Amino acid sequence: MIINPMWGFPPINIGYGAQLGSAALAGMNSVSSTAMTDLLSRWLLVSHSRQLAISNPAASAAIDRYVGGVVGNGISLSAPESSNLIPPEYLWVQDVVYKRFSMTSLECALDRQGLLDFAQMQTLAIENMMLSGDIAFVRKPDEYSWTAVESDRIVSPYYMCDKTQPAIVDGIFKLINKENGNRIVDGVELDFEGRIAALWILKEYIEKPWMVSADQIERIPVTDDNGLPLCLFVFQPKRPAQYRGVPILSPVIEQLFLQSAYIQAEGNAAALQSSLYGFITSQKPVDDSTAPVLPNRMNEIVAVATNDEEENGGNEPSETPSFDVAYRGQEAYENIYHPKAKPVTSGRFMHLADGEDIKFLQSTHPNSNFAAYMSATTELIASAVGLPAEILKLSFNSSYSASRAAIIQAGQKYSQVRTHFIARFVRPVFEVFAYETLRESGVPDDAALYLSKALGSEVIWRAPKLAALDPKVELEAYKLAMEMGLVDADEVALAIYSHKATGTPKMEDNHNV
Repeated sequence: MIINPMWGFPPINIGYGAQLGSAALAGMNSVSSTAMTDLLSRWLLVSHSRQLAISNPAASAAIDRYVGGVVGNGISLSAPESSNLIPPEYLWVQDVVYKRFSMTSLECALDRQGLLDFAQMQTLAIENMMLSGDIAFVRKPDEYSWTAVESDRIVSPYYMCDKTQPAIVDGIFKLINKENGNRIVDGVELDFEGRIAALWILKEYIEKPWMVSADQIERIPVTDDNGLPLCLFVFQPKRPAQYRGVPILSPVIEQLFLQSAYIQAEGNAAALQSSLYGFITSQKPVDDSTAPVLPNRMNEIVAVATNDEEENGGNEPSETPSFDVAYRGQEAYENIYHPKAKPVTSGRFMHLADGEDIKFLQSTHPNSNFAAYMSATTELIASAVGLPAEILKLSFNSSYSASRAAIIQAGQKYSQVRTHFIARFVRPVFEVFAYETLRESGVPDDAALYLSKALGSEVIWRAPKLAALDPKVELEAYKLAMEMGLVDADEVALAIYSHKATGTPKMEDNHNV
């Protein structure tokens, strides 16, 4: 009887417990534990994800599709028509904050390094969230510009524990900040309620993070005294008590690696067959009179026996042999190289010696199953990352309805990720900007804090529009919806073009729209 060492009693052979005794799962010895325990080798997972995104077309495409679908040219701000949260005496702040934020977004002022505008910051954030699992943005107090921090620089201050391997491993889960008693898990400091209190960030990347010293790392609180963020930690948790993100390619890393190896093998085989034109075969033993010239010997200077050797039959050199190894151009090719070699060049017929024949190669690569294998693995990868295969491959060869369904399905996934991304990154950046702008405008701190939260709650964020396979067909469908009174011109314009139908009358006012 099999005894489960974890529980001390035999497995129950019913329901899910029946899997424990399954012969098909005999080799499945891996176990899963808490979210952070399963991420113990997260650094290796991130490294594999980045390498595959560089070298594998499907992996690169998956990251690119999410970046384009979630943020596109940038999630843009749109002011609401009215406000229910802002007091009448402060209604003027809407126009000031919205206009100034739109200008600042285009001037790269939100990036502390001055390299990226707000749309490019969004692209950087969502790409690293997908590629590395998470990314952080930090700012200094009383400023609204942010600095991007890559995932690798978020590490625990291991100098707080003993410099032994067991202590470092235990420190991933049990490291305690002695100043406040908070627990630090993989660079994330947690308070007594399990909330993220701070991030520990390397000032510069180092090769051995476990050897970090106190002067190489700093603690960045998540919020300031007003509750506004000093640090934005952008990731999408999938399990309770998960404090670090997971690359989106994690479920298919092995399949992507095997696909890359197969592509390279097929490519090498096809290149090799293409470079070999044919073989000269002979019924006689190969000697200097029948050996063909090989490509790697065309520039080789070989030793040729002189007349003294020929007098000895050319088989054994004389006691004091002399060799002519001078390079003499075409004459050297005819006299020094194999004298009777038969180079094959384009547009020429060469005479073959008695018993010789030429065999040409038949190309067998790429293998006949190559396309089927690539299609099957690409569909598997697309399903694992949550995208239709048509979107991942950008191949719409089926019917209009099927292609449109793929676009709609991808749009739903983009919307899910975008909603989380706006809450984690876009809206906090706007609220911090609104607060600092209102303070500069003379608004008291308490009022500025409330107004920034109110503006952030009511602002509308415009997403990139979905691709239209046939815009005319979709416009006709929207026109029918307008005639039925289901939508108006503004809603149609927002759905198709991501902006309002400025100056366009509604359907009930103009039936010729």
